[in-house]
Amino acid sequence: MKKLILPSIVLVVAVVIMLPAAITGGFVPKDISYRPPDPPPGAVMIKVWREDTGQVETMELEEYLKGVVAAEMPASFELEALKAQAVAARTFAIRRMKIFGGVGCLSHPEADISTNPTEGQAWASADTMRERWGYFSFAKNWAKIEEAVKSTAGLIIVYRGEPIDPVFHSCCGGRTENSEDVWQNATPYLRSVACPHDRGAEKFVETTSFRFSDLVAAFGPEVGVLSASGSKPVVQILEQSQSGKVKRLRLGEAELRGTDFRLKLGLKSTGMTFQVSGDSLAVTTKGYGHGVGLCQYGADGFAKQGYGYEEILKHYYTGVEIIPMFGD
Repeated sequence: MKKLILPSIVLVVAVVIMLPAAITGGFVPKDISYRPPDPPPGAVMIKVWREDTGQVETMELEEYLKGVVAAEMPASFELEALKAQAVAARTFAIRRMKIFGGVGCLSHPEADISTNPTEGQAWASADTMRERWGYFSFAKNWAKIEEAVKSTAGLIIVYRGEPIDPVFHSCCGGRTENSEDVWQNATPYLRSVACPHDRGAEKFVETTSFRFSDLVAAFGPEVGVLSASGSKPVVQILEQSQSGKVKRLRLGEAELRGTDFRLKLGLKSTGMTFQVSGDSLAVTTKGYGHGVGLCQYGADGFAKQGYGYEEILKHYYTGVEIIPMFGD
């Protein structure tokens, strides 16, 4: 896109960014090719709203990305997985940066992006990571993060020439989701794909029990009276996605979307099974996150099998290409 971007493109990007990053479904403008601006005379700079300081800080884009990769993915992951995360993070950033035609950070208009992951990307400073990792581990881990960012410098993910909305999550549990099964918008590059190397699937199995009274309080009187001895089941799965996750369910008398049920109860995934015991409902979940796009644990699993970052990204984002953000 040129520096003088079409108003319609700005409007499209605004609609996408108005939704929090954790729940956005992404959007691909039709019949529009990405035409990158001319490279700036110096480093590409990004204005970042830092939640920890309450201030806007101007950083070099590639330096900012180190803090994103460090905060978003374990440094213990394979280098190729970290590279995939770096390219996804760069793509996420330029979609929002004003010099690329983005609308910036809506909650802080003076910034391009926020470190609040609900509206931007998680980010941590080197000092924060030194404290988190410990002095002796910091040098090794930070060098690995720097290599992931430097070796993919300037690369972004595009679909039909347009930068994608590279949503990602921790662990899909064996298969990712179609975007419309989570956010209702069908995005062509966010298709359900097998994730055979998701080594985090068994790690993220969790069972949480809720008393019937707590469920009624959470979802309101429309669920009716919940009773294990009633004529109707306490909970019933009505529809599942291609990956087997719960799209719709009935809780008592109320029909709910699986994503709403998950978020209201603070569950890790919509990969849910249920067990009634007395006056309680036990919910067992498998996986962690919305399940759309890049699966981080799956990416690490692919990397352990010898796959490169481009292969990983093209597996999780259907039909995409990896290109320099300023063209050849």
